[in-house]
Order: sequence, then C-alpha cells, then structure tokens
Amino acid sequence: QTAAGSSSQCLLGGTTPTFGSCNQSGLESFWGQANGALYPNNSTVDLLVGGQSTASAKFAVLNVNGSGPATATVSGNLIVMPTNGAGGRIGVGTTNPQSDIEVSSTTPILRLTNTQDKNWSIGDLQGALDFYISDSSGGGAYPGVGARVGAVTESTSGVQTGLSFQVARSGINLTEAMRISPLTGGVGIGTTLPIAKLDVRGGTGNWAGFSNNIPVASFSGLTGAVGLVVDQSGTGDIFTASKSGASKFTINNAGNIIANNYTNAGGLLYTS
Repeated sequence: QTAAGSSSQCLLGGTTPTFGSCNQSGLESFWGQANGALYPNNSTVDLLVGGQSTASAKFAVLNVNGSGPATATVSGNLIVMPTNGAGGRIGVGTTNPQSDIEVSSTTPILRLTNTQDKNWSIGDLQGALDFYISDSSGGGAYPGVGARVGAVTESTSGVQTGLSFQVARSGINLTEAMRISPLTGGVGIGTTLPIAKLDVRGGTGNWAGFSNNIPVASFSGLTGAVGLVVDQSGTGDIFTASKSGASKFTINNAGNIIANNYTNAGGLLYTS
C-alpha cells in the first residue's frame, strides 16, 4: 500500500507507485480537480484504462479531439445498478430516462444485429426479444423465458425472414402461437406457414389445459353496426365453408347461396 502524500504532491506511476512532486522533468500533472470532479489537464487526449492501446484497454474514451462524437467502449460487462432505489436506467438521447431503457430521438429505432456469416436453414433464429421471469419460488416452470418475439429464417438463402411470437404454457417450453410470414404476406395463428392473409388453425394439441373441443375462431361484440363484414372486390366467391377440403356452403360473387349442390336464387332453392 502506498503511503499518503501531502496536498502538494501527485501520485506517480511505475512498478511501485509513489507520491512526489507534481512537476518532474518538465512533466505536468495529468489530472486536476474542481467542483467535486477529476478531469484531465489535457482535454484533447483519449483515456485508456487497463491497457496502453485501444485494442487492449478494458475501458476507453476515444475520439476526444476528433471531428465526430467521442466514443466510450467497454471490454467486458457494463452493469448499471440502482442506488438506494434510484437510478439504474439507461438513456440514449436523453439525460432523464423514464424507463429501464429509453431511446429518445425524432425517429427512435432499436437495432439487433446478427453477426453470423453462414448457410442459413429454415427455422434458424436470427434474433429475438425474450421476456424472462426470474421467479424461483417453485411455482410453475420458472425461472425461465415466458414469451419471445423473434426473427426466423424462412428460406435457405436467409433473405426471407418471418416474425415469430412464442409463449410458454403449462410448464412446457416455448410454443409458437403466431407467425407473420414474408412468403405469403400472411398472418398465421396455429401455423408457421399461413396460406392466406389470415390463416387460423386449431383443434390439435392441448393448448394451456384446453381440450380440442374449442372453436377455431369466435366473434363477439356489443355494437350498433354489423357484427362481421366480408367485402369481396374481386371476382372470387364471397364465402366458402368446407369439411376436410370439400365445400359444403358457398356464397358466390353474385350473392347466391350454394349449399350441398343447392342454390338459392330469387328466394328459391334449386339444384345447381
């Protein structure tokens, strides 16, 4: 341990640091102190801690005298903790973050970059946002990931990326509940490959304790307007209901009802 120096001395580096004159061999003291803060007397030099180069330093403040903004780098972990219940937040573009992480700008964007250079396979996870529950009280399947929103590869070239929504259920690992696919531009619920703009499938598996005897879709409302609107602007039929792929009930483009080979036109049913 280095013995304390006097108020007029500076800490000098070396194998065994010692206190000495603040001006030796023409060198001035590196640091000044004012308003409760330390600052370098030369405000144009970079700061390196833990190494003598930007590559070896564990902490660095770079480009102090450059034309662009200064850059702070950390080689290791950056830990932000609250003190006495206050702080512990990260603000980007703001000095007063209102949440654990706040990005403030005219067009705030949070970017996740995958640095892999590989032959992608269908189903590969490119990046994700996990919602982790650290509860270790013994109830349920936690601690663990409760939900995930991720980017998933949908072609071997890696250029087709879908958005996957997964949830944990009944103590089981994450299960995909919904997929937005670039292949069809559709939203799939209960399927990873929607074949329509909205493809809802159900009735298989035991979802969150429910049996297979639940509806695939349910519409319920309290409104003065119509409960469900199906608007067909093209030449196709307006609506078709089928069983195992076989059509049972159709409203064609002219508004006629076709059910089990019978057609309703002009209020009368006749064989089509």
